[in-house]
This record gives sequence, C-alpha cells and structure tokens, in this order.
Amino acid sequence: MMLYNRVFVWAIGLLLTFPAFGQRTVATAPATKHATIDVRDSLAQTFLIQAFGTLHPGIMTLLADSGASKNQQKTGRWNQYHCQPCSTCPVRPLQYDSLVKWNTHDPGSVLLLKETGLYLQGKREGVWHQYQSYRVSPPFGWSLVQEVTYKNDKQDGWQITYGYVPPDSVLGLLTPRQYISGKRYLENGIARGPMFEFNESGDTVVAGQLVNGREQGLFHYRYDTMATGRFDRVYDNGRQLETIYYHRNGNVASRGLLIDYNPHGIFRSYNEAGIVVLERTYELGVLEGPSHYFYDDGKRMMTETFVKGQSNGKRIRYHRNGQIADEVLIRDDKPWTALSCFDMQGKEKKKGTLKNGTGSLKLYNDAGQLIAIEYYQDGDLLETQQR
Repeated sequence: MMLYNRVFVWAIGLLLTFPAFGQRTVATAPATKHATIDVRDSLAQTFLIQAFGTLHPGIMTLLADSGASKNQQKTGRWNQYHCQPCSTCPVRPLQYDSLVKWNTHDPGSVLLLKETGLYLQGKREGVWHQYQSYRVSPPFGWSLVQEVTYKNDKQDGWQITYGYVPPDSVLGLLTPRQYISGKRYLENGIARGPMFEFNESGDTVVAGQLVNGREQGLFHYRYDTMATGRFDRVYDNGRQLETIYYHRNGNVASRGLLIDYNPHGIFRSYNEAGIVVLERTYELGVLEGPSHYFYDDGKRMMTETFVKGQSNGKRIRYHRNGQIADEVLIRDDKPWTALSCFDMQGKEKKKGTLKNGTGSLKLYNDAGQLIAIEYYQDGDLLETQQR
C-alpha cells in the first residue's frame, strides 16, 4: 500500500510537470551549433492513441522520437519509438499505469518498443539497441531485446538477440537474468552467414548457415526434452529436404522429410547399432505405399502396403534366413485370406482356413513348430489358442 502511495504521489508530480497535450519541446543541442533537438511524432504515439484513446501529454512527450538534425538529416544519437500488438502482455492494465485513461476492452495488448543508436547524414550506423516494455506509462522498465549492427543504413554484421530468465524467489533470483538467445550474421541487409540460438544456460540449441536469407545445408538442433537430445535438418535454398534424429550414442535413430511436423515420403528408423529396422512411406503424415520391417541384423522380416493409412493387399512375413514364412491378404488392416505358409526350408505348412475374413490362421516359429492358432470373424480376432 505504501508503494502504491509513493507511485501515486510520483504520478501527481508528473502530471504537474509535463506540458499540455500536443506541445513540442525544442531546445538547442550544445554539441552541434546548427543542430536542434527534433521531437517528432512516433509510431508508438499513433498506435497508443488508436488502441487506448486519450493518454496524458507527459506520456506522449516521453514516447516522441528525439535526436539532432542538420541540413534536414538526422545526425548523432537518436531515440525512436514503436508499438505493436502483444498476445502475451497482461490482459488488464498494470496497477501503476495510472496516467492512462483506458477506454477499450483490451488495454493490455500493446508492447512498447524503443531503439537507440547513431545517425550519420541521415543513415543508421554502428550498433543500435532495441528495447521493449510491457508497460504503457512510466516507469516503462525497458528491457534490451536486440543489438542490431548497421552500415550505411542496412543491417551488416552480427545481430544479437537477448532473452530473460524470470525472477525465481526459490533460487534467489530477484530480478530477471539476461542471456544471449540468438546470433546471426548479415551482409548488406541480407543474412549470409552463420546463425545460432542458445538456451538460458548458454548451450547452442540451433546452429546453421544462411545464404541469401535462407537456410542452406545442415542445421543442428538440440533440445534436452527430446528422447534423443538432438536432431538435424537438411535444407536447400530454405526448403527442408530431410530431418535426422539421433540415438544417445550418436548413431542415427530415424531420418526422412517432415512437413509441418508430419513425415512425408520414405522415413527410415534405425536401431542403436545403426541398422535399418523400419522403412515406411508417408503422404503428409498418413501411411501411403509400401512398408518394410527388418530384424535387428537388417534382414527382411515383413512387408505390407498401406492405402490412406490402412494396410491393404498382400502382407508377407519372412524367416530370418530370408525364406517366406507366410502370406496373408489384408483388407483395411484386417487379415482377410490366408494365402500360403512355409517353414525355413521352404516346405509348405498348413496355413489355416481363413477366407474372406472368417476362419483360422496358423502361426509357426522358425523351427516349423505350430505355436498358435488365431480365429477370425469378418476380419476381427475372436480367439487365440496357444500351442
């Protein structure tokens, strides 16, 4: 309560101090004889008026672009303000945003942006700092979010993005902790070089190369929440060609193309020894086409064909020596008709009576011994008798 009273008194003082709404402040810049402080309307002012209606003139003055001009060109250090909608901002105004006269139903959906840097003959040069604030009245609490390097008014050099770890009283972190969350290299305004993303611990979670603003070649990703810990993607001129997942031992776990997180085309899975154990064909996440299954040593175990996500057609199982074990006609994922059955030497065995979804299906081990009989009705399994 005492804190609120202090802020209220400070706000009253601010009301008495700021000039009337709509005035402009003009003063002589001591460093440059013919330059003056050039206070201009900013994009932040325009957006705030549209979003919230009437704001105190003091706020408008604080959010006015300012800096020196010479020969109608910006020169020296400038402050510039912007504003944008914000889906993560508070739904209601913060308690101490008392200088804003709210007249909308969504007063917390604006993010203030400020950038500061140097102009030379009207063009941005050197490192510019970009800040953001979730508050829309003083104190704004600006947080540094980017360092942008310019050359002749175009981004050129390393561009650095910052993130923040929120306060945590349990860990004794009383203020947000800043960390570098991303870096990328630009030439003449176009990304043409390495790019990195980092987690709050400083670990590299994304690394790759940008060519003409697009991903090119191999990109490395690391996310500790994933079972394998990391994966790679292969790009060609920004188009993703392949995604590669890894086992903990570093061997490939699976690889194939993902489109909007859905496998597309041939997708292969590997065991920890690096041997293919599964090869399936997808169409935007739906099984479509042949699927092949393999034993741990890479020898063929079974093949089947999918149509719109369901197995249809001939399913063939193989013994470890490569001999066909049995062939069954599948309809909409259901065993429909027993076609043949063989032991490891190729000798024909009794296959069962399954036909048009009804009847029995006999199962044998590699030694040719009957181990089970399955009974079906209209393709649905009714009973399994173990032998």
